[in-house]
Amino acid sequence: GAIIKYIVSLGADSVLVPATEGMTQSQALEALAKANLTVSETKTVNSATIPVDRVVGTDPPVDTQVKPGDTVVLQISNGKTTVPDCTGKTQSDCSTILKNAGLVMGTVTEETSDAAAGTVIRTEPGVDATVDQNTQVTVVVAKALEKKPLPDFRGKSASEARSWLDGAGMIVNEVYESSTSVAENRVIDTNPSAGAELTVGQTVTIRVSSGPGPTPTPDPSQTP
Repeated sequence: GAIIKYIVSLGADSVLVPATEGMTQSQALEALAKANLTVSETKTVNSATIPVDRVVGTDPPVDTQVKPGDTVVLQISNGKTTVPDCTGKTQSDCSTILKNAGLVMGTVTEETSDAAAGTVIRTEPGVDATVDQNTQVTVVVAKALEKKPLPDFRGKSASEARSWLDGAGMIVNEVYESSTSVAENRVIDTNPSAGAELTVGQTVTIRVSSGPGPTPTPDPSQTP
């Protein structure tokens, strides 16, 4: 069958806002004048990609249908951009996110954290900070918590156990109790038990012998 084409005219009482992105201010004013539009206000705005003093866009935006003689707000780049949120992202993903925001990944440092190893903990400058385009952003990623196996201190001196735990960055909780099988000031056992994988800052309880305790007093009634 026949193909019928419809051509929709905006009419003399409508025009489209022209594209001005990337233009100088004077070029944008000329393009808007040709469309019979004028600028009511010029605002500076952040932009990840548009160089300083170039046009980011207009309000209303490009291709909006308006009336001849209407006014638009011209948005000019201030050459600044906003630091995006990379928290929880991989280092590679963060690099892409920063690039898309007009920034560059700078120094990458590691910090012990509960977060998944290799994921971003924070950036410097921080999220939502306003910075110059192409600023280098320092990225801090999580380092896996170092784990240390707990030695078997049973029968060892309490001071030896305490010294090792202090040096490993653990929190020591000592509990003394009488024992007939373990000598005084020797370790009965630990909680968690020997061989457990410890992380820095974990609490370890040491049960320490205070000796066999007082000798029971004979009951006179039981004396023959």
